[in-house]
Amino acid sequence: MDKQKIEQALFKKAMGYDFEESVEEFCLDEENGKYKPIKKRVSKKHMPPDIPAMKALLSMSENQNNKYDLMTEEELLKERTRLLNELMEET
Repeated sequence: MDKQKIEQALFKKAMGYDFEESVEEFCLDEENGKYKPIKKRVSKKHMPPDIPAMKALLSMSENQNNKYDLMTEEELLKERTRLLNELMEET
């Protein structure tokens, strides 16, 4: 799995998020013996912020700051360019 996707998922869990939950009820169709949907309920729910995810996110952030301390000026410029490009892609 991509490290960036993991970080995004961790951030989402740490901050909390809204989602939709879908529940369907089925009944047996006596004519053909197959189940057919009779009712579908969609409800909006909220997942509250997760404290362990926050701690993990802060820990990762501290480790990344140490990573930048060890970089050369050339590496820092490359990382700056990469981050700016990433920001431009999001907007």
